[in-house]
Amino acid sequence: MALNESNQSSAAESGLLSLLSQQEVQENSPGCVVLDEGQLLLKKCELKYPFFCFLSHLDLVRENKTWEDALEHCRSLNKDLISLPSESALHEVLLASGKLQASFVWTGARYLADNWLWMDGTSSTYNSWSQGEEPSCPAQSDHCGALSLEEEVLESWDCDDRLNFICRNV
Repeated sequence: MALNESNQSSAAESGLLSLLSQQEVQENSPGCVVLDEGQLLLKKCELKYPFFCFLSHLDLVRENKTWEDALEHCRSLNKDLISLPSESALHEVLLASGKLQASFVWTGARYLADNWLWMDGTSSTYNSWSQGEEPSCPAQSDHCGALSLEEEVLESWDCDDRLNFICRNV
């Protein structure tokens, strides 16, 4: 995996980089990550090693967009905003979001017809809302769901605010 400063990074990159020490990343960047006997090491990209391919299903987008624009961006890539149907999905997103310098990211949660729905059609009984339950009647503007990366909970949010977001494969 080559290290770069693009506007998008994969969950695999974020997860792998979180396992490397900050000192190692600073001393050896830019570089490539090598898996050697269970340890991740930064090496020069010109060196040749056996390799394997991995396709992450999460894309971190470090652009501030409204909820609608974020949804449109993801769907233009045949993806969708993230849903959080389980605790393991939440942890996967939190691990992937390690490279984002943001407090909140958009999710695919939207308040429509008196219900919170995941825009990808996912159904869930898992509750990750900050109040311990879905807000039953959020303010008119707060009909979109944002994930607090610090508190690790969903919050109803003004859909016109601009946040980073995470797309996932459909």
